[in-house]
Amino acid sequence: MWVITASIPVLIFLLIEGILNIADFDFYSTEVAFKRFDDYQVLHSISEELGSDLRQNGLYKPYQSESYYINSHGVRTKEFSQKKKNEDRTVVLGGSTVWGSSVSNHHTIPGFLEVILKRELPHNVITVYNLGVEGYTFADELELITKFFHLIQPNQLVFYHGANDNTLNYLYLIGAQNENHSGKSILVEKKTTMNWIKSSLRKLEIYKVLSFFIRSQIGNKSRLEIGRDLYEERLNKIVNNYFEQNLKAMRFCNEKKVTCYFILQPLIFHKQPLTRIEKTLVHRRLKKEPGLDTLYDDFVDRIMAKNKANTVSEACNIFDFRMVLRGVEDILFGDFVHVNQHANQIIAEKIGDTLMKYRSSVDAD
Repeated sequence: MWVITASIPVLIFLLIEGILNIADFDFYSTEVAFKRFDDYQVLHSISEELGSDLRQNGLYKPYQSESYYINSHGVRTKEFSQKKKNEDRTVVLGGSTVWGSSVSNHHTIPGFLEVILKRELPHNVITVYNLGVEGYTFADELELITKFFHLIQPNQLVFYHGANDNTLNYLYLIGAQNENHSGKSILVEKKTTMNWIKSSLRKLEIYKVLSFFIRSQIGNKSRLEIGRDLYEERLNKIVNNYFEQNLKAMRFCNEKKVTCYFILQPLIFHKQPLTRIEKTLVHRRLKKEPGLDTLYDDFVDRIMAKNKANTVSEACNIFDFRMVLRGVEDILFGDFVHVNQHANQIIAEKIGDTLMKYRSSVDAD
């Protein structure tokens, strides 16, 4: 009898663990979140229609509709045309958040920004081009504008990024997670009974769910299981790489005599308060990639501190947009980075405000 009684807690534990493994604590998939976007159904239908033909030569297959327009050069924007007198042209570069996942043309960040700049500069001819491409990093953005600059002749460039670079940075750190400076496994060098127990516990779904719940309640971020010294070493390399790209971009802008802005975007971790669906999306992401939020914040914090201290020659015009979506109670995110039209409008307003402030300071000088 006592054996049966003693087995009950174990059976309950195994039952809960099994349920969590099957459910993956996934009450809401990203598709459910995206279906709440106003433009989702139209864009989803177009995506199904195009299928594998959506991409072409690294960019996109030309397509014309009110909701989804790809020009003859393969980017999601209006056709490049000869620049008019008194025309003010802005190019927004970035990944899928600029491109506009699950939102129509006029609900993208560049789409909203054009409306805002026309409102602020009624006597100018305003054109905003969307040069966002899914999956693009900072380096890709610079390569793309180098290719199309002569066709657009912009007055200013807005580089809006962070998420895709952070994914690559995370993979770089994951490689470091299992190796130390000598190339040997950290886990082998520190193979103790306590570490084995800790490692085994972290694999349990119950541990992952409870760990996330506790951290979310006390405001702690997740973290990578990596030595602090190694983490610092690789983080410094990541930050230095960003500034190398930044300097290349600034030199390009100076050569072309255009103003450039570099905006580090918000991720779902930065929005407060989170809706129930958004909390689930955060849990799912951090459960699979613990430390992704911590890495991005450390990355951006270092960049902003270094830029503020002016320790990097020529690097400037870097803006931290992580907190721009705080205070919005409605759902904004469809996954860890892609947002709906409401969020795009908020972001575009902030970009417009940034551009106008810079323009006013230049006019004052």
